[in-house]
Amino acid sequence: MLRVNFLQGFDGLVGIDFGADSIKVVELEDDGQKLRLKKCGLASLTGDCIVDGSVMNMAQAQEELHNLLERVGLLGRKAAFGVSGHNTIVKTISLPPMSQEEFDSSIMLEAAGHIPYDIEEVYVDVQIINPNVEGQLDVLLCAAKRDVVNEYAAIVRKAGAEPRVVDVNGFAMHNLFERLYGFPQSGAVALIDLGASMTSIVIVRNGVVEFSRDIMLGGMLLTEQIQEKQKLDFQKARDYQVALPSLNPETITKQVSQLTHRVVSVLVTEIQRSLEFFNVTSVVRQKVSKVYITGGASETIGLIKELQERLEIPVERLDCFKGVEIDANRFGMNGIEFALVKPTLAVAMGLALRRG
Repeated sequence: MLRVNFLQGFDGLVGIDFGADSIKVVELEDDGQKLRLKKCGLASLTGDCIVDGSVMNMAQAQEELHNLLERVGLLGRKAAFGVSGHNTIVKTISLPPMSQEEFDSSIMLEAAGHIPYDIEEVYVDVQIINPNVEGQLDVLLCAAKRDVVNEYAAIVRKAGAEPRVVDVNGFAMHNLFERLYGFPQSGAVALIDLGASMTSIVIVRNGVVEFSRDIMLGGMLLTEQIQEKQKLDFQKARDYQVALPSLNPETITKQVSQLTHRVVSVLVTEIQRSLEFFNVTSVVRQKVSKVYITGGASETIGLIKELQERLEIPVERLDCFKGVEIDANRFGMNGIEFALVKPTLAVAMGLALRRG
């Protein structure tokens, strides 16, 4: 049975992250004190297989996932997958104080007024943010379109795994950060996943998600511009974008600095707007004090520097394997290759951490 529950967890799952340019899978072993990476893998997607979180080519997604699960040795396993983009709605709503019984009987009606779809067309989950505060009830509302969730579930099932849990990608980042870093007792932090075509922002205060937004911009925009302007193939353009050590730094700077600055500036502006919106609309008017970034595009040269200058707060790369026992050689990758793959695995890691 597929459990659609965005705000709780379950045990022993394989995390499957469907991205615009690749599918990632992760299996973890947890002894209660230390995490160990048991299995992981990545399969590239071509063309417009997945666009803005929606599947355009089910046959390709299913085939690539099946081949990946078979290669890594995860066929037949129970899995958690994520959804994102326009297919999800995450927002905080305020309700008058009420008993738990009143809340349970009225929340779906209240939720319907905040969702731009028929309530029968979405899966809905809720969580009370401030149960002990008098005067109002702040509720985190999460919804995902049924047809999209069911489509991804069908892909996972036909590819040879058993879909058990669906999550919102932003909450997967929350799961990962909570386990590896732990949230501060006060203050708000922003977790940002910069993917190929989408940037997901989650803002967490006191361990609770209070804001989530997906921006339809990602690292692919810069890669394609470098590829076009410099007449390079896609992989070479990607190498220049993240400044591989094997490339001449002077050449990299000369060829991509202007393109990088222009694209990064657009992306940073959207991130800045999101954080400013949270800062002025937060329930307790508490500003974001630190930003953690991950995702393949987080390695783009100059990104952290521009983020810190524009946001005027610390920005740090989220190490999605902080304290995790790992042997990259087991997965057929050298140190440089695994270093490039690591940031892309954050969502899959968070999905694999789902537990009861």
